[in-house]
Amino acid sequence: MVHRKEVVERRTIYELKIAEARAHILEGLKKALDHIDEIIKTIKAADTKDNARTALIKQFAFTHIQAEAILEMKLNKLAGLERKKLEDELNEKLLIISDLKDILAKPERIVSIIIEELDEIKDKFGDERRTQVNAGKI
Repeated sequence: MVHRKEVVERRTIYELKIAEARAHILEGLKKALDHIDEIIKTIKAADTKDNARTALIKQFAFTHIQAEAILEMKLNKLAGLERKKLEDELNEKLLIISDLKDILAKPERIVSIIIEELDEIKDKFGDERRTQVNAGKI
């Protein structure tokens, strides 16, 4: 049981890190869409990609990761539908982050996850034995 608890905790922490990293990028992209005209001017004025990244970080207070994501963003992501998808994904990630933090904060949630996983294993592999065991010499 202790091992299963550690596995669930480690997996939850891993999923939390991934969700937080994606949410961080999405927050930067959302902020970028709010200031897209200024950002395009800044990128066009820069000589190199490194200069553009540095300018974005200084002018708009983006992190290095966010600035890199903005520079990699395709122009078709500026469409209204893509903006809505971005906001929806950000909201989804924030809900996931909240749930994962709740799991880590409440040991009873970890226990319920372990029970659910064991029930799934039982349903998948818990059928009757198909071979006969005969007492005798081998």
